[in-house]
Amino acid sequence: MEILAITNTHSRWNETIQFANNCSWEGGRYLAEIMKINKFYNWERVFIAINEDQVVGYCTFTEKDEISEEFDFSPFIGCIFVEEKHRGNRITA
Repeated sequence: MEILAITNTHSRWNETIQFANNCSWEGGRYLAEIMKINKFYNWERVFIAINEDQVVGYCTFTEKDEISEEFDFSPFIGCIFVEEKHRGNRITA
C-alpha cells in the first residue's frame, strides 16, 4: 500500500477524479467536480491510497469543507472514502 499527496500536476490526478466520480459514495462526485476545476489553495492536497497500482481510497486536507460557517474548523480532513473491498484492512504506508 502506498499513500500519495497529490495536486493537479500529479500523474494520478485524472485517475483519482475518475475513481472519485465512480465510487459508491455520493460525496465522491463532489470531490471529482472540485478536482476538475482545481478548487484548492496551493497548500491543500488530495491524499490517495494505492494498492497494486490502483487507487483504492482518498481524503482531502483543506482549509474548509462543506460544513456550516458557524464551525470554525481549519485545516480540515474531509472527503474520506475507501473502496469497499479494502475497508477494515488498515491502509498504511
